[in-house]
Amino acid sequence: MTKQKITIQNNIYKLLIDAEMNEISARFVAFKLVEKNITSLSKIKQIKNKEFLIYTSIGKYLVVLPKIPIPDAKISLV
Repeated sequence: MTKQKITIQNNIYKLLIDAEMNEISARFVAFKLVEKNITSLSKIKQIKNKEFLIYTSIGKYLVVLPKIPIPDAKISLV
């Protein structure tokens, strides 16, 4: 991973933490979003417990986290 992508991933991670996503899930989701070539987030909205709508530079994603804090999540473009 390039330095630029690592920086983007770290910025996304910080935004996810600020949105009250747990640290393990936030790191995993940030990694997966960077893999999808997302460069920025404009808004994060928590819909339900463990469900987030994330507005990105490419589109809107629904993120559903597992009940326990493991590095896994369902990430789908909506």
